[in-house]
Amino acid sequence: MLRVSITLVVLLAAISCLNAQRGVVLDAGSQQPLEGATIYAVNSEDGTITDEEGRFSLELTQFPDTLIVSYLGYEQEVIPIRRPDTYWEVRLESTSSLLPEIIVNSYRRPKQLTEQHKSISDFLVIGEQLLLLTYYDKRPHYRLSIADQAGNILQTQALAGRRPEQLFQGCLGGLYLIYPTHLQELRIDANHIQLADSITIQAYRNTLRPCLYANDQYVFPGYYRHHQQVFQLFAAPRDGSASQLLETIVNEKVLRHMEDEERFLANKARTIVETNPQEGTRVRRMYADERRFAAQILYRPVRAQVFPFGDLLLLFDYTNHRIRWLDTNGNTHRETPIVFHRRNPYKVEVLRDKIYDRLYVLQADNKYTYLYEIDPRTGQLSEAAAIPEIYIKKVQVRAGKLFYLHKGVTFEERWQYLYRVDLE
Repeated sequence: MLRVSITLVVLLAAISCLNAQRGVVLDAGSQQPLEGATIYAVNSEDGTITDEEGRFSLELTQFPDTLIVSYLGYEQEVIPIRRPDTYWEVRLESTSSLLPEIIVNSYRRPKQLTEQHKSISDFLVIGEQLLLLTYYDKRPHYRLSIADQAGNILQTQALAGRRPEQLFQGCLGGLYLIYPTHLQELRIDANHIQLADSITIQAYRNTLRPCLYANDQYVFPGYYRHHQQVFQLFAAPRDGSASQLLETIVNEKVLRHMEDEERFLANKARTIVETNPQEGTRVRRMYADERRFAAQILYRPVRAQVFPFGDLLLLFDYTNHRIRWLDTNGNTHRETPIVFHRRNPYKVEVLRDKIYDRLYVLQADNKYTYLYEIDPRTGQLSEAAAIPEIYIKKVQVRAGKLFYLHKGVTFEERWQYLYRVDLE
């Protein structure tokens, strides 16, 4: 019986090996390997990304199949799989020569919604209306306004006291105005803005800000620890029962570097103090400053976002270059490799159109800002809009319309304006 089992295991392993697709992805011009290229099997619904040498290996669960090989800035390659156990040498062509065609096809002309002599500090898209935080050159300088999506002001509320920093909408729908020392809750009723209760900054950091998404049954908060190098996602039932840990994201490489840094700084401080005991206070301050610098500057925090997709959650794990499809019990249903975030890892952010249930990401060059729609099943991007401006801020998408703030890049430009781009 044991011999039969061993034979069966060997046979299954051999069959699995026969279905493996291996290869390398290269730049067609320079012949250099492309690290992080995405390889996705359509029928098997599985994927992987290339390593530092551009190599990949993918086991197929169905056969025949089709591989889609893609990399941001290159043309996509579609490979029909007719034979198992095949080695592929894929050369991707750069799409830089196609840039004018992309601009022509997806060019969108922005429409300025706000007038001269006032600057929009922040805004929120709420239903069919806009909530604006505005700075005027006349007193009172700061005001809250409700406007329609054409920019017409419907009602204005003057703000007295300290300068507000920004607007915030919690995952449960609450509206807040953030000050340096506290939050002011806002309520909008029949185009009228009411200033409600004040909330402490501590409550904002501990309760409001960690909340990433909520549905009828759960609130999904995420928390950071170990200098923001470990991220944990929880499902907190609305009935008040115990929260459940869904996923933990760890940047093991950065944690090891930070431990090495800690040991180095500790040995350095101990050596200085042993040589000159009177330097103890100065060394402790230097030690703390260098630790803070390493944690905030040298090591990028773990980044993660959560979005609904039917009955599942899409967890964008930028640290491990994947989308995790989770249920409310923390079970992983599938993983999709992603690479789009590597182009600008410090500012990567996925935008969601809640009305049309679409996901987008922004990329930019020295002339245009590009809006790409993401297919979460494959991790692939498709061009949605090319906007003839760069350094746009506070981008939000709702019902096929993109809103953003832009100040311009010249020193003479004083005011920051609100713009709308119709995507369809």
